[in-house]
Amino acid sequence: MPRPVPSVLVSPVTAPDHSHTGQIERLTRLLQGDLPPLSRTPLPGTVRPGLNFAVQDYLGLASHPAVRPAVPSDPKDAQDDSLAAPMIESRLAAALKLPGAVTFSSGETAIRQTLSALLTPQDHVLVDSAAPSALFEAVSASGADLHRFPNGSLEAVERRLDRLAMQPGRVVIAVPAVSPHGSRVWDLAELSALTRTKGALLVVDASHDLGSMGQDGGGVMEIQGCTGRADIVLGSLDSCFGAAGGFAAFRDPDLLSTLRRVAQPLPPENARSILAATGIAFSAEGSQ
Repeated sequence: MPRPVPSVLVSPVTAPDHSHTGQIERLTRLLQGDLPPLSRTPLPGTVRPGLNFAVQDYLGLASHPAVRPAVPSDPKDAQDDSLAAPMIESRLAAALKLPGAVTFSSGETAIRQTLSALLTPQDHVLVDSAAPSALFEAVSASGADLHRFPNGSLEAVERRLDRLAMQPGRVVIAVPAVSPHGSRVWDLAELSALTRTKGALLVVDASHDLGSMGQDGGGVMEIQGCTGRADIVLGSLDSCFGAAGGFAAFRDPDLLSTLRRVAQPLPPENARSILAATGIAFSAEGSQ
C-alpha cells in the first residue's frame, strides 16, 4: 500500500534511530516534553512542509506563488478564460492516459452528470460502500439496479459479478481509488483486470489521489501500473488542486461528446487557479 508523505518532514542533522529502542526513547522524551510536537509551522533548519492530507488543499497549491497571481485583481488583466478549461482537460486526460476529459463546476456535479449520461434502468451498478454519497444518489436517480459491497473487497466484487453473469444489462463497477475515511487504497490493477475478464465497465473516483500521489501525479493507478485501464475516471479537483471544480475522463468518445454539451463550466477564477495548479502538479516541481 502506498504511504503518503506526512504533513511535516523532520530533517535532523544526523540520521534518526529507527530501532525499537530508539523509538521507545523518542516516545519517552516526547511524553516528558523534551521533543516539540509536530506543527504546521516549520522550525527553521529542522523541518520543511510536505503533503497534508488532513486539510482540503493537500499540496498547498492554493498559496503557491505561481497560483495566487493566476486570479487577477483587475478584470482587465484576466487571460482568455475560454482557453483555461480545455488546457486543464488536456492535462488531466494525459495524466490518466485516456482520450479526453471534461471539467465541471464541482466534483459532485461531475459525478451526477456523468452517471446520468452513462446509466440506464437496465444496468447493474456495483458501488463500493465508501464511495461518495453523490455516487449512490446518482445511481438511484438513474433507475439502475444498485449493488453495495464492502469497501475495498475484490472478492465481494467477483462474487457479485458471478451472480450477475446471466442477467440482462451492463454491469458497472464504481470505486474510490482512496477511501478518505478508512484510509484504504484499492487494488485497481487487480480490479481493472477483473472487469476486463468479466466484461464490466470500471468507474474510478480519483478525488484524493490524482495530482498528489505517484511520481508524476498520476495517483494510485500510476503507482500500481494500471493507468488508462479504467473506463471513466472522475471526481473533485478541490483537494489536490486547491480550487472548487470537478472532472471526468472517458474512454468512450460518444460519452465524452455528450458530457461536453451538458457540463456546467468551471467559474473563470477557479479555472485560472486550477490551470496554474495542474501546471505545477504535473511538472518536475510536482514530482519533487
